[in-house]
Amino acid sequence: MEIVQQYSANDRQELLNKWYREFYPMVYKLVVDKTKDTSIVTDIFHDSLIVIYEKLVRNELKLTSKISTYLYSIVSNKCMEHIRKANKENKVAFTDELDEVEESVYDVAKDVLLKQLALCLEKLSDSRRKVLTAFYFHKLRTNSIAEIYDLKNSENVKTQKYKAIIDLKNCFKKHKAA
Repeated sequence: MEIVQQYSANDRQELLNKWYREFYPMVYKLVVDKTKDTSIVTDIFHDSLIVIYEKLVRNELKLTSKISTYLYSIVSNKCMEHIRKANKENKVAFTDELDEVEESVYDVAKDVLLKQLALCLEKLSDSRRKVLTAFYFHKLRTNSIAEIYDLKNSENVKTQKYKAIIDLKNCFKKHKAA
């Protein structure tokens, strides 16, 4: 096992150069195998060497195995970080695309339903359309609707509203079948 702490500050650059020559092929294979991306090999290798170098400078590098094994584990972790980051970015992009598709599909479906509703409302009798409009769109109470449209009482309004809803459902069923 190589004892790294024995190197002076002057020898550290030579040590890094030696590691670069010795370990780059191993790192290249590892990164490409894990990430399938050749463009990040140098970045991951440099980042990993920086981790080792900083520990070396601070005298915190305590090796219990070969330096290549230590480097291998750092590179492996850097690859996993890259993969997680890439997956997260892809997931966000994919989710954004899905949201856009869902919104456009929703808008189209909503437009179709609104057109069907408008057609079906036109087919209702005038009194039933007025009762539904007053109840659902103007949020009036049944006793107020009875007074406005000269209906006998709120029960009569409820009956008209119920019949109007049945007529709308039947109208929608006809449009679905068509």
